[in-house]
Amino acid sequence: MEIAGNKVVDYYRYIHVPEEWSRNERNRRNMRMIFRIIGWGIVVGIWLAGIVGAIISWSRKKFSVKVFLMFSVFLLALSIVGLLNRWPEIMAAFSTAQPLNNQILIAIIGAAIGAIGMSGAVGLVVGYIHIMRRRAGQGLRLSLVVGAGVGLAFAGLSAALNHFGPSPLPQWADYSPPGALLPLLSIALSPLNKIILNTAFMGLVFLGLDLLTAKWTRRKVVAVLVMLLLGIAITALHATDNIVFWLASGSVTGLLLLLFYTAVFRFQLSGLPFAVSALAILGLIKQAAMQAIPQAIPGAAIGIVAALLLAIFWAGQLEN
Repeated sequence: MEIAGNKVVDYYRYIHVPEEWSRNERNRRNMRMIFRIIGWGIVVGIWLAGIVGAIISWSRKKFSVKVFLMFSVFLLALSIVGLLNRWPEIMAAFSTAQPLNNQILIAIIGAAIGAIGMSGAVGLVVGYIHIMRRRAGQGLRLSLVVGAGVGLAFAGLSAALNHFGPSPLPQWADYSPPGALLPLLSIALSPLNKIILNTAFMGLVFLGLDLLTAKWTRRKVVAVLVMLLLGIAITALHATDNIVFWLASGSVTGLLLLLFYTAVFRFQLSGLPFAVSALAILGLIKQAAMQAIPQAIPGAAIGIVAALLLAIFWAGQLEN
């Protein structure tokens, strides 16, 4: 309450938060942060192992240079288009206390280094997966049916698992596209990077399982333990306060991925792009249903077509 002379000029409500509650909440947040750091460390470690393996494979002339170049150039082009489309949003975050030209130069150089590094690293992993894969040659139609089925099954099982978890936060639409120069383009291109990154990562994991178990002929118990750890690490990226649920959901995720590998992807790796694309398409449909902005539905429609074309192209490369 503020008093001027003998009059009350302002007042506001204040709620006292007990120190014990603040301390417990801070401890929970610190624990979540530790779990996330460990999870990111494992994920980054897998990427680094894949990059090293790709370089070694390239030095031994067991590497698909063609696939590496195609995906690296495509990812670099996506990054450039995304940078140009998000430029108004980037400039809006500039500080008025620093020279504008310096900030523009730093933003461009930083984005260029990040785009080149990411596209090159992911391209190396994709080329590594293509040359080391187990070839099925069963056709794109079977890959589409099997891959989409796996993706939808994983989405359904994940939703059922989350139903038993802590009370979820409200589902919010994505309001970031209006900050772009062309919101329609932002929505349409949003799933492509995720599809490439997730497919490359899971392909690398399945390749590691293939090498660890000699194509599922030995060390199966070790493979189960590895996938349990990986599932817990992936779930740790979105860890909740409920440690028991986090460990349980992570274990189930790891076992599901192992099941899909043993039943499907060690025979039909070309279905993996369709499985990941199915998850991305479900996300686009969700955003379209919310209609947060006028471009939500047409952007999602274009994004779905782009995701399908990318999956068909990638699966075709795996089949050839």
